[in-house]
Amino acid sequence: MAAARQGRVLVVDDDPDIRELLKNALDEHGYGIDAAADAAEARRRLTREEYDLVVTDLLLGAEGDGLFVARYARGRRCRVLLVTGDHGRAELLDASGFPYLLKPFRVDTLLAAVDTIVSEQ
Repeated sequence: MAAARQGRVLVVDDDPDIRELLKNALDEHGYGIDAAADAAEARRRLTREEYDLVVTDLLLGAEGDGLFVARYARGRRCRVLLVTGDHGRAELLDASGFPYLLKPFRVDTLLAAVDTIVSEQ
């Protein structure tokens, strides 16, 4: 049984297996979850809905990357957590000012980061 809902999270990842893993982990941890497969879908969802946090992969494909999603979310006053398996981009992520996790990461590490970001007021 899931815990009481802690907030709404939008998960953005072009890999359906990773997207499903993130959705399930966050749902079981008590978050209300929506998901998007690319930057365009994420932008549409962010335009229509309010979220406490966007968890987005950095590399999303041709329609925009995770930094596009992150900047758009920030413009809508939504917090962001970037995730990526591209360790060569850590310097870019450091410069972006957004919190991030490098793949692979443990689910409990993800949940701790999400809890911390969502609880920031």
